[in-house]
Amino acid sequence: MAHSLKRSRKLAEPQLKSQLICSETIVNYISGNFVTWAWDMTHDTNRTRFLDMVTQHFGSVAASTVRGFGAEQYPLLLVGLKIDQRWKFAQFLQGKEEFPV
Repeated sequence: MAHSLKRSRKLAEPQLKSQLICSETIVNYISGNFVTWAWDMTHDTNRTRFLDMVTQHFGSVAASTVRGFGAEQYPLLLVGLKIDQRWKFAQFLQGKEEFPV
């Protein structure tokens, strides 16, 4: 499962592609191999709801990690895996990071 989080009034997909993923091949791979879920963290009510769901399904440590990202670190791509019947985030990728493609 991959969660795309944004904190901007702009559309998430173009921002995610240009700042985080940077490659149509990677976008196609993620779309074909993961359940993807976009979430807008711009409004406090949406942010609170998402963090409540993360706490419920991934635990309080994961929610604290997401809560710790500042607006300047968005967009984020969170990659979750189910391991031993429990969901865990395997990776937190920030939009401002540079990755070799």
